[in-house]
This record gives sequence, C-alpha cells and structure tokens, in this order.
Amino acid sequence: MRSLLRVGSALFAFAATGCAGPTAAVVVRKPVPAVRCTRVLVNEVYVKRCV
Repeated sequence: MRSLLRVGSALFAFAATGCAGPTAAVVVRKPVPAVRCTRVLVNEVYVKRCV
C-alpha cells in the first residue's frame, strides 16, 4: 500500500510539472500585436504604411 502511494504521488508530481515549457504553458496563447495602417503623402501620392 505504501509503495502504491509513493508511485501515485510521483506520477502526480510529474503530471503537475509536465504542462509548462520554457516560454509559457501549453494552453496559453500570446496575443497577436495589432497592425496599424496610416495613409501618408509621398511625392504627391498617398501611400498606405502599416506598422
């Protein structure tokens, strides 16, 4: 019985730390930066610049 508890606690500890990586957790998505576009007058012509 005692060995079963040790194995169970070891599996639980491994499973608790297995979902996180060096950059972030597996289920977390980082937000995509918003693209901002403006119209700029260059040589008497409007040009669309996106940053």
